[in-house]
Amino acid sequence: MLTNFLKTCGIHAQSGFYAPRQELKLYFLLKKRRITMISFEPKSIFYTPNYAQKQYDSGYFFIDYEAPNWILTDEKGAKITNLLNGRNSLEDVAREYSKTFGFDLQKSWLHVNHFIKRGIHHKFVFDTPKNYAPYPGRKEFLNSANLKEMWVHTNNSCNLACAHCLVNSSPQEHKGLPTNKVLSVIREGLELGVKKMYFTGGEPFFRKDIFELIDTALEKSELTILSNGILFKGETLQKLKNYDKSKLTLQISLDGSKPSFNDPIRGKGSFENIIKGIKNLIEIGYEPTITTTVTKQNLPDLDNVVRLLSELKVKRLHLLWLHRKGRAVGASYEVENYEIIQKLREVKPLADSLGVSIDNFEEFELRINGQKNVKNDLSVAGVESLCVYSDGRVYPSAAFVQVEELLCGDVNETSLKEILETSEIVQEFLSATVQKKAVSHSDSMKFLSGGGDIEHSFYYSKAITGKGNILGADPYDEVYNYLMDEAIKKLYVENRRKLNTKAGFDAPTIFYSMGELGVTCGDEEENVHLFGEFGVNTLHSNCVLDLSYDKSHEKVQEFYGEAMDEPQPELCCPTSYDPTDTDHIPREVLERFYGCGSPMSIAGVTEGETVVDLGSGAGIDCFIAAKKVGADGRVIGVDMTAESLEQARMHNKLVTENLGFDICDFREGFMEEVPVKDKEVDLITSNCVINLSPDKKKVFAEMWRILKDHGRIVISDIVSEVEVPPYLQVNPVLWGECLSGALTERDFVSMLEEAGFYGLTTLKKTYWKSVEGYKFFSVTVSGFKFEKKEGCVFIGQKAIYQGPFKSIMDEEGHFFPRGEAVEICTDTAQKLQNLPYKGAFQIIEGDKMPDEFVNDCCVDGACC
Repeated sequence: MLTNFLKTCGIHAQSGFYAPRQELKLYFLLKKRRITMISFEPKSIFYTPNYAQKQYDSGYFFIDYEAPNWILTDEKGAKITNLLNGRNSLEDVAREYSKTFGFDLQKSWLHVNHFIKRGIHHKFVFDTPKNYAPYPGRKEFLNSANLKEMWVHTNNSCNLACAHCLVNSSPQEHKGLPTNKVLSVIREGLELGVKKMYFTGGEPFFRKDIFELIDTALEKSELTILSNGILFKGETLQKLKNYDKSKLTLQISLDGSKPSFNDPIRGKGSFENIIKGIKNLIEIGYEPTITTTVTKQNLPDLDNVVRLLSELKVKRLHLLWLHRKGRAVGASYEVENYEIIQKLREVKPLADSLGVSIDNFEEFELRINGQKNVKNDLSVAGVESLCVYSDGRVYPSAAFVQVEELLCGDVNETSLKEILETSEIVQEFLSATVQKKAVSHSDSMKFLSGGGDIEHSFYYSKAITGKGNILGADPYDEVYNYLMDEAIKKLYVENRRKLNTKAGFDAPTIFYSMGELGVTCGDEEENVHLFGEFGVNTLHSNCVLDLSYDKSHEKVQEFYGEAMDEPQPELCCPTSYDPTDTDHIPREVLERFYGCGSPMSIAGVTEGETVVDLGSGAGIDCFIAAKKVGADGRVIGVDMTAESLEQARMHNKLVTENLGFDICDFREGFMEEVPVKDKEVDLITSNCVINLSPDKKKVFAEMWRILKDHGRIVISDIVSEVEVPPYLQVNPVLWGECLSGALTERDFVSMLEEAGFYGLTTLKKTYWKSVEGYKFFSVTVSGFKFEKKEGCVFIGQKAIYQGPFKSIMDEEGHFFPRGEAVEICTDTAQKLQNLPYKGAFQIIEGDKMPDEFVNDCCVDGACC
């Protein structure tokens, strides 16, 4: 039977191994946009880059440490990855895989084939050896004429004199530069490109002109102010109330959960006053971040700090690691790394349960999940960030102020621009690279961690050798490694859980790869220096950046909110509807159609069905569905944009009048969290919106969740001929136009398959447009849901494929020659009797009774 199948499908047998004779063609773009074909022949050889491997429980982490790039997979995927060494042919890989896991060669080929396709998509598998040119260091990539951020040490005077203060602040210290000079410095920083500004001290709110400084900084940048919080009362509080809280962030220092821990460090009575300040800020709508400098004295109290913040409704805690500088030198504050790690293990679960985010963990989640092929290379300090001290002297960072050997210049004598261009210290920092750190040579995670914190490296080496070195060892490296491991474990657990185990899909896959949710619109040039496929990023030493996930939603909401106010025909793909489908719909709705297909017209909608349209916009597809399902049906439109929902609800009144019934329900929500109950829907449609999502896997999982068994999807979307390059992926305009977030058609279908859909069919495909030589198409794809049942068994049932093809194979590797009876399990029998296979098979019922069941269909999670 297998031999007949091979002959009819153009597949030849070689030493008992079976593979397609005709090449399966995978397309990808090379540097010159030359399209090549990757061959899947028995003798084809595939390669992985040089990698390091770690195991986390049942998860396997592989990192291409030169790119960097990494993947997370399971035991089966790890086996294939280790076999793709440039020596084994596909035949060898499939044979070894079959031998290891007990699958027949036919199914092993399907599994290996699927995994390699996913590996190619995630840039971890190649058809030629992967070699990298030597990395020259970040100096070749960075533009030292611009600033990304700037610190302003507004004053060194302070209402406190903390025992661990880096700069020895006190009420008697320097009051800061005159107002006009500080304003001039801020404006010059903004002209140099600063997007994030930080005020520190001393206590910035000690200055009487602080609000004039705030107003100027906020004209063109976001602003974070580091404060002890004591002055947040009275007139100061009233003025703070009026600012845009998405642009102004307040970070407050607190070193214990009660006076006995905090006050020995910050001063008698400070605890009660700081708590009052925090409460006052929260009352006027701020969400302050609390910082705690970890010392031997307050380490045992961290769990109580978390409990206190939860009671105060504070959501973010940032832990600072002690510098060997300022008043802390010689004090008995230092904590061993193992003590910090042990405490973090205890505190993190507590913080999670109480809704308090320890953003040190988030910081490393961001680093781990950065863009593929983008190297984190040391700090922004002295390169894309400078700190202007309270007397006008300029240093690489706030932690380096008062260190005379690192003095870059003085704004009382020259401009920031000239300092950037002429300072020897700036050039020294620019020439520094993680590549030059001795401890990095054997560190496979160096381009993820970024080489640690250069301020800690400098002060630690100075304490040990008498001379500071920014490329020296960071004393907290063990803590960073722990935080990276925790980030990887979290990604594995979260994404392993997303795998649909109820649909019968059991091929090895890549659960997650570097940057899957890290590249979203608007993240582009501000953060990463991209050069073709590769890039360099510099890290902020002490601040945690917000996750970009919500930024993507915000950009899209803004983009389509404007499109609802004023129709934008250029956003529409060339498509048309049957006039009889739209004659009941107001003209204003048709003018605000921003789809790329007509899924509802070809979805086979029948009366009485429940239909959900994701990204429903002004409601056109919902209104078409309403006419088709009739008064006994239901139509639910889901959209995240308030303007779209307003338009849809408004026009639904006229549609209701025209139809004579009202069955449309428009709900606010995200595709990643659809506001619909489990197994409630017969049909899901979407029209050019999935490409807008930063987490497409979650969207497909939500579709599967809300569908009834044997329910279907018909979705139109934009796909690319080849993978969209990084510099286009982060373009916010192209993202809104449905281009930057587009998958290739192959990846689009593969992700649907991994989500558990079967019977996947491309119903329609049309050319849309080209951008810089990259071609984009509109496709409409259908698929079906079938949930595997517990107790699936073989009871003697058989299926006979009726034609028209000589033979076919389904998603699970079942082979059906035309006209021949093939034994199947109870689940497969049920699936073949429903769409899209209904009518193509004759099912012969089994002759075994329940007590004669021979064997279960699914063994160890592998379904028949």
